[in-house]
Amino acid sequence: MNLDRIEKYEDIIELDDSAESKLVDLAEVGDSDALYVLGIAYYDGDLPPRRTDEGVKLLKKASDLGHIKARHDLACFHYYGFNLPAEFQSYEKAVELFELNINENYVPSLVFLSSMYQKGEGVEVDTKKAAKLLKLAMDNGYVPESTLQGH
Repeated sequence: MNLDRIEKYEDIIELDDSAESKLVDLAEVGDSDALYVLGIAYYDGDLPPRRTDEGVKLLKKASDLGHIKARHDLACFHYYGFNLPAEFQSYEKAVELFELNINENYVPSLVFLSSMYQKGEGVEVDTKKAAKLLKLAMDNGYVPESTLQGH
């Protein structure tokens, strides 16, 4: 995942009427950042009309290519079921995707997964694993909100 490229691609969407064709060309050759940006744009309706199903398919392709943010966002979609058919919502699928990001030390996934183990969402309650994941997130820069009080 290249955050500079993602920002560049997001800028293309905002500034250029031919954004979609540029991103489609890049996505067709397997550019995971383009797949991610295009998938989110379709899902959110930034390239009208809104194409939720197509956006999710592109996110899955980016995730399958190892795109960490695509994997995280797809896990969130499974967790919440955001504007998708009821059968798409699955805590178990969300856990599976978040766990793929553990070795990447992707803080948002670590924090989300820690909470799921704490609450037993899609997994058995495991407070030790929840604490381990939260510590790993903190070791990678996460600052819990409770420590920000008064700042």
